[in-house]
Formats: sequence, structure tokens, C-alpha cells
Amino acid sequence: MTDRNKLAAEDRGISERVPIVIDDVKRLKTFSMSRCIYFSIECDSPSPGWTLRIRNRKIPFLLVALSGIILEPIDGGLFRTPDKLEQLFENIEKDSDEGIYVDTNDLWIPNFIFDRKNLKPGSVYRVAFKLFKAAYDFRNQILSQQEYVGQCKKYGWKARYSASETKALGLWQKKHIDETKERHEKHPELTLRRQTK
Repeated sequence: MTDRNKLAAEDRGISERVPIVIDDVKRLKTFSMSRCIYFSIECDSPSPGWTLRIRNRKIPFLLVALSGIILEPIDGGLFRTPDKLEQLFENIEKDSDEGIYVDTNDLWIPNFIFDRKNLKPGSVYRVAFKLFKAAYDFRNQILSQQEYVGQCKKYGWKARYSASETKALGLWQKKHIDETKERHEKHPELTLRRQTK
């Protein structure tokens, strides 16, 4: 299988899943889970000019609040490069007067869902919608921990590690950290200083 065909197969298998990023890993006897973040599109101020399409019917409406989970880049597939992440943020947030922005939210996923090798902060995984929904319900106290872990075991859910997205996210984060440091170095007067007595 050529590299291009291998990537296309990975896209088909993974892009239908929700991307999550490991933020923190807890290995306690009573709580062996990882806190994961996901990106969402949010709107928290009224925004006119929206149309909802249901069964080939268009319904104009005023958007008051929105929260949607980001699944893939604007042109589809996976977030293989830092540019794909950058493009997503720029396109969503370019009209900030509409109150639409990209945010992060978190949920907890049992550690046994992940492969041990890549279970560390910064790793990107893809999870099936049913697992995401159960994790979301646990986060919002709809499912107890026992019910949630029980469902995960019963259905044998597994997260798929995405090496290319892990690399792209790491490079994107590094770029933004470097830009922040550079701005800081150009404007040292903005640095918070500790007062000495």
C-alpha cells in the first residue's frame, strides 16, 4: 500500500470520529481516567442571518446560542498540519463581531480505552460518537461513574491514536508559544513584576 493510499484509509477510518486531546492522566484506584479536551464552535451573542435546513426546507432564524463539536478541518480529512488548525481558527473567528469563536471543553475517558504507549498529555485520539456521547453524559452527571465505565466495558469502545494529528497539534502549539515569547521580548514593559519590600 502506498503512503497516499495508507493516508486515505486512515482518513476514512478516523475522520468519522471526534478528535480529542489528552490533557491529564489520572491513575488512581478509584479514578483511572484521562481528562481530554475537544474543540468546539461557540456563539454566545445573538447573531442574525442564519438558515436551518431540514428535509429540503430552509428556515431562517436568529442564532442565540450555539455549541458544536469540531470533527475535521474546513476541507475535510484530518488535522495533518498546523496550517489546518490555523485555517480553522481564522475562518471561524474572522468575524468576531458575530460572537462566534473556537473554545475547548473537557471530558473524562477511562484509561483502558487508550493504548498505553501513547497515553500521555498532548496525544490526539479519535473516538466514536457513542463513546463521546457517554463521556459527555458522564461529564454532565447524566451517567454515574459506574454506569459510564460499565458501558465502556460492555461495548468494548477503543480510541484510535492519530500520530499525524498529534504531531500537527504539537507544532501548532509550539508556534503559538514562540509567538507569545517573541511579543513578550519586544514589550518587556508589559511583564508583571514581583514587588520587593
